[in-house]
Amino acid sequence: MAPGTPVILHGLTPGGEDWQKISTTIRDVSVYVVPAFHDKSRGMQRGKNAIFVFRVDDICIAHLGDLGHVLTPEQLNMMGKIDILLVPIAGGYYTVTPTEAREVTKLVNPKIAIPKHFWWEQAVQEYTQGLTRVRMLNTALVKISKPELPQPTETIVMPWGRR
Repeated sequence: MAPGTPVILHGLTPGGEDWQKISTTIRDVSVYVVPAFHDKSRGMQRGKNAIFVFRVDDICIAHLGDLGHVLTPEQLNMMGKIDILLVPIAGGYYTVTPTEAREVTKLVNPKIAIPKHFWWEQAVQEYTQGLTRVRMLNTALVKISKPELPQPTETIVMPWGRR
């Protein structure tokens, strides 16, 4: 769907049996993969998952993909300091539950958390329960710059998070 000749990075090998070893820079964006799983049994049910971490304009963004478990200390260490976290809240079968997603968010401690991969409002309500800084947007566009990153964590709910 992207025009031109985009670079396509696959986090997993073609059959999904192993992670791709990605650690590269494309133009002004550095990107690497952190191995994870699609379930709580180390991939035995639904396979492997790749977390993509991007650094652009000195902002570090982690896309957790279809993360199916709470992150381990080793994974958190591999990810490093994350400014923006894209966290799935699909309900516990394909990804972590909203409660687990909230736990993952607290462990990562990003400046901004953006829930994704949800298709019912109750998931958002459960994820944001007890959070003090939540901003609901009606647009799929948000402008972010390093000096304007909030502290403590702000959760931004965008309409494109819904399927």
